[in-house]
Amino acid sequence: MNLTAALTIGAAVFGLVQVIPYVRSILKGHTKPSRVACLIWLLMDCVTFAGLVAVGFSGAAWLTLVFIITQLVVIGLLPKYGVGGKSRFDLICFAIGICAIIGWVIIQQKFGQARYGAMFAVVLTTTAVAVANVNMLRKLIRLPLSEDVLAWALTIVAGGLTIIGLVVGHSQGRSQWIDFVPPSLTFFTSSLVVGIQMVQKRRLGVSGLDGGAHVA
Repeated sequence: MNLTAALTIGAAVFGLVQVIPYVRSILKGHTKPSRVACLIWLLMDCVTFAGLVAVGFSGAAWLTLVFIITQLVVIGLLPKYGVGGKSRFDLICFAIGICAIIGWVIIQQKFGQARYGAMFAVVLTTTAVAVANVNMLRKLIRLPLSEDVLAWALTIVAGGLTIIGLVVGHSQGRSQWIDFVPPSLTFFTSSLVVGIQMVQKRRLGVSGLDGGAHVA
């Protein structure tokens, strides 16, 4: 097994495992996922995955596939543990996602460039996820410790291993610049979530990484 494959497998394992503390946090009532937001994120991940596969199946595609699986697990809990309502950010994300799909089709049909259309879609869906992440960070600041720290810490590792694997693969001509876009956002956002909550834990006198404590 080469280094790139080992890093990709490691990232996938961490990406899968992070759903365990996240689900536990949901079951305990610490994290309350939005039904609309989760469904939109699933749509974004599906389009991103399809785009990454179209330009070449890299570690970024594998990690995105893992996130699709974990999203499906969370969605299975939504009827009982999810919360309703939609925000302006959700509508913006959905609109960007639709534009990504339409743009991909137009570029492929008009210019005969499926690869460029796929890249366009990945950039737009990653932008949509970034917008959703901004909304999630706003919520986290308003409601301290409302995300699971351990789950996000594992996600940092998953994103970091994926990026390292892509760097190794790029030197061997097996990854492209577009592959770096989704995992870079994952790594950056996860780092922010963990960093913000570590500060919140110190201020509130909470110890450890185990779960979140919803503070209104």
